[in-house]
Amino acid sequence: MVAIATSSVTTGTTQSKAAVTAQAPTAPRPVIVRRFSPSSIAAVVASFAAVTGLLIGTGIIFAEVITKVLGGFAGL
Repeated sequence: MVAIATSSVTTGTTQSKAAVTAQAPTAPRPVIVRRFSPSSIAAVVASFAAVTGLLIGTGIIFAEVITKVLGGFAGL
């Protein structure tokens, strides 16, 4: 692309010159590949185990409460 640029010099005269502006070629974006380190995998496994343990613990407590309530009704 050729652009005409006018510049004013200190003498007061106006000169016109052709400025050639080149566009940089657009390179394809690099594909970012994320590799998981062993420590991050261990952290994910540990958090999954913790959540699973909490769910199992809550389920056991909930089951005990239900059996006590049902046992109380059966005792009537």
